[in-house]
Amino acid sequence: MVGISSSSKPIFLVTHPRAISTAFERAFLTRDNDIACVHEPFSDAYHWGPEKLSERYENVEKLRAENGFQDYTYHAALGLVNGSKQSGKRVFVKDMAKCLMPLPGDDPRIAPSLHKEQRAINGMDSLQKNTAIPNPTVFPPDILSGFHYTFLIRNPRQSIPSLYQCSIPPKSHITGWNGFKATDAGYAELRILFDYLVQLKIIGPGTGNDICIVDAEDLLADPEGIVEKYCRSVGIPYDPKSLHWGAEKDQQRAHDIFKNWVPFHDAALKSTSLKPRPPVSQSLS
Repeated sequence: MVGISSSSKPIFLVTHPRAISTAFERAFLTRDNDIACVHEPFSDAYHWGPEKLSERYENVEKLRAENGFQDYTYHAALGLVNGSKQSGKRVFVKDMAKCLMPLPGDDPRIAPSLHKEQRAINGMDSLQKNTAIPNPTVFPPDILSGFHYTFLIRNPRQSIPSLYQCSIPPKSHITGWNGFKATDAGYAELRILFDYLVQLKIIGPGTGNDICIVDAEDLLADPEGIVEKYCRSVGIPYDPKSLHWGAEKDQQRAHDIFKNWVPFHDAALKSTSLKPRPPVSQSLS
């Protein structure tokens, strides 16, 4: 992680599934005085809404109605982010890169609900349109330019077994993910998005958004050091108290925010702090 940002754009932590991202997010969720967290707003549009791209979940119409996502488009998801700006706090968004893109093999296209969006955000109305890498996302480039990007990755030797366990019994009975699909892993989409943002000069040297990549194993080995460096990179003060969230009000708030994805976030919900863990063995035996 390099550089210090003075940006006021919403921070967007982009990641892949099972990357310890929700535990990392909790360090910012505790800071209700100066940080407004928006938890996985695009995942809900990707999996549930009328513009859904995911193949997960059977009887999605029934589930959509039960969860109140009948009208939850990508435009509505952006509305949550934009609405959070009105609090006067720095906005922190965490979501999966794969939830900004169609499934592999499907043609990328702008989400229908965004066709009428204003093309100028943050004063950038003429981003490069003819690029070597076509836009792989559901967002117009000018919407993509409205975030300050950071990235979280985890060794697939840890994330893939965890994702697999979510996709088979007994846990699949509560996650609703029946059978493992490699397309859920999200690594390819994360790299594709990264390369596209570099190409558009939204991230990288001289953009005001220096590249910030957090390795989950580094985070688990030294939470205090990594979170402090991360805060410096995105231009917010570091608060060591943010690494502890055992109070009842913290736990209830997290449960309310994570309620749509509780089966996937059970470990993060049961946690009370982000503290150093011993290194994980790389052996598959």
